[in-house]
Amino acid sequence: MEHVSMVNLSYNYLQDLSTIASIFPKLSFLNIAFNRISSLDTMQNMRHLSHLVLAWNSLKYLLPTLKKIKELSSVKHLELSYNPFQDVLSNQHELFLVCKHLSSLLSFNGHSLPRSLTSGQITLQGQDQFPIVPDWRGTKCPLTVRWKSRLSSAGGRNHLGVTGCQITSILLRNLKLTQIRSVLSLNKLKWLDLSENLISGPAVLKNLLVLEELNLSYNVMESFSCSTEIFKNLTKLDLSHNYITTLAGVNSQSFPNLEVLDLSNNQIYSLSELIGLKSLVELYMSHNLLKDYEALTYHCKAWQSLKVLDFSFNPFPRSNTFRHTCLYYLPGLEYINGSRVEEAERK
Repeated sequence: MEHVSMVNLSYNYLQDLSTIASIFPKLSFLNIAFNRISSLDTMQNMRHLSHLVLAWNSLKYLLPTLKKIKELSSVKHLELSYNPFQDVLSNQHELFLVCKHLSSLLSFNGHSLPRSLTSGQITLQGQDQFPIVPDWRGTKCPLTVRWKSRLSSAGGRNHLGVTGCQITSILLRNLKLTQIRSVLSLNKLKWLDLSENLISGPAVLKNLLVLEELNLSYNVMESFSCSTEIFKNLTKLDLSHNYITTLAGVNSQSFPNLEVLDLSNNQIYSLSELIGLKSLVELYMSHNLLKDYEALTYHCKAWQSLKVLDFSFNPFPRSNTFRHTCLYYLPGLEYINGSRVEEAERK
């Protein structure tokens, strides 16, 4: 069937696509909606494919799907609706990641792609943009152990906080930001909250070297590397609800005094990069891809200050020995997976 260019295989029981390319080598339109496709690993050599309909299948992970489709450079129109994606947090994130990984795509899920999603930059100029309010955190309370501790925020509305004539805090949430620039001096900025935006990397942190608390949760970062910057004052870092797979930039060189680290709801499969963070007090790693909690044995000497540890909802086997293992190697723990450690457990 070497001359067939359009094929509709919807409403079948297909689980893989390994033979389609060999049967239809000139395929340009493929509809395989309403099947049981859970992976595109077998989708190969479809060099002429321009329209791909994969709606209503069993694809669970958006990012690997996009990276596989990217290998089919001829695809211009893609339909992925109604797949049970577990790694995408919102429709806005889905569109951003599609634009990022499939830059030549013309339409997605039946709609033309809004390229403006990839260019959300703002320049801070003054109070005509956001309220400037006195920063009530001029005197910072000592860090204390809290379950799911949150970074401090004044009121919750977007604002610039000032102490004297210096901007010391910024809260800009849910503005579709990919980058911020400023004509105002930010060299005294201590608290920065850019959560719920479209930030894909740590470029926003350039020259913000006196930061104490940073919230970049609910963004679209797939990696985090600050190898050229040293944030010696940073004690709280929230990178939760992103798409991070590797932690090459979260190390003792860049963050020598980090005490609270929230990496929950990412796609992290290894803790090896965190081994040097000796000042950690709270570590949140729930909803990741960790398969072996025995990795604690490699970190126990470095993490003796740890008081809160959350490894819940990771794919390692459930075991009655988990809490005992944690306490054996990290006897200072006060909370494990959200539950307070009882004195009887220490015996």
